[in-house]
Amino acid sequence: MIFTSFLQVAAILVPWLGALVVFLAGYFSERLRNLLAVLVALATCGIVLSLYPYVQTGTVVYRFADLMSFGIYFRVDFLSFVFAALFSLSWFFATLYATVYMKKEHAQNRFYLFLLYNFFLLIA
Repeated sequence: MIFTSFLQVAAILVPWLGALVVFLAGYFSERLRNLLAVLVALATCGIVLSLYPYVQTGTVVYRFADLMSFGIYFRVDFLSFVFAALFSLSWFFATLYATVYMKKEHAQNRFYLFLLYNFFLLIA
């Protein structure tokens, strides 16, 4: 059975846009930046895990119709869900750990930007 859902697109967009928000928030407050980084990772993890009921019974597909004359398909089957769930859970814990580990390091804004950007690339 094939389901249509925007959740897999949201799981890709949240860390991508969140990385930019976290980077800009770092100029205002370190605590805000750290909190937002953890919340972005947690939100992405929640979005990925919320795909489970759909993936359990079939494949989830979202299509941007006629984009670039072919369309872009976002497809999630059970195996890709398992990998996305493992990556999102481990990335959430890595982001949580990084808030303490990077406390005394320099260029933390850049670190969190690339941490969440890599999360986006990993999920995509």
